[in-house]
Amino acid sequence: MSRKLKLNNAGFRALRTDPAVKRDLMKRAQRVAEAAGDGFEAHESPSKNRARATVGARTAKARRKQSKDNVLQRALNAGR
Repeated sequence: MSRKLKLNNAGFRALRTDPAVKRDLMKRAQRVAEAAGDGFEAHESPSKNRARATVGARTAKARRKQSKDNVLQRALNAGR
């Protein structure tokens, strides 16, 4: 008979909202933004349940570059 696995949801929540995790995510997002080039910037998206960081195009030129060349997808490896 298989054993049941009981997850520690409070532990997962604590890990997802830990300040060290937030810092790491922002560092990764900043590296992706730098690799994407001028006009891209990293943002922290505050959330009650988890840390989030996003990278977006700040200028019209960057939006066109993203639309045409998919520079953010190509820059994802910089965040590893």
